[in-house]
Amino acid sequence: MNRIIFLFTVLAIINPSVIYTQTIPFHHYDSKDGLSSSNVFSMVQDKTGYIWFATKAGVSKFDAHSFESYNSNNGLISNDIINVALGSDSSIYFVTSDKGIFKFRNNIIEKYNINNTEYLAPYGIVMRNDTIYTYSFNYLHSIHNHDLTKFYSTQYSLHGNFPDNLLLHSLSNTTMGIIAATSEGLYALRDNKFEKIITDWLQD
Repeated sequence: MNRIIFLFTVLAIINPSVIYTQTIPFHHYDSKDGLSSSNVFSMVQDKTGYIWFATKAGVSKFDAHSFESYNSNNGLISNDIINVALGSDSSIYFVTSDKGIFKFRNNIIEKYNINNTEYLAPYGIVMRNDTIYTYSFNYLHSIHNHDLTKFYSTQYSLHGNFPDNLLLHSLSNTTMGIIAATSEGLYALRDNKFEKIITDWLQD
């Protein structure tokens, strides 16, 4: 018994976490640290490990030590970035609140033009393969090769079985495919149409 107590005491001295729960270190980053703005809307990590932040004053790239910012001084025509997303070719897509979508690749920022349509400002963007899915609470569109497909709005439901007056809360790219969380339950994109996921085990 004394030997067990002795060994436990030695372990506690060498590694105090045996006795005490470790405290996870947090650091608060804001504009004073180089972040474009303290008002951050979304973030994404690219394949090389950089973390990109969409902010009210541009986009910031973080390498775990410092921030590099992109704004109207180096290619963007709007600093109000509401979303960032990672493309299949490792491009980063910047979504603005009023000036459309921009594509960042090889240190070049270019406007991503959408054919034959007016830009609708989304509050979310999801990438899957080479397709961009943009959504707001009252519409859901996809963009492939600069062509837009209208899935749903309060005026129509062309490529899905959405009920009238449905509200879109979020969109996610999952192992099951694109999943839409709505005011009327969950919908999955299958064969280019959204179908409701039957979830009898969920309670209202």
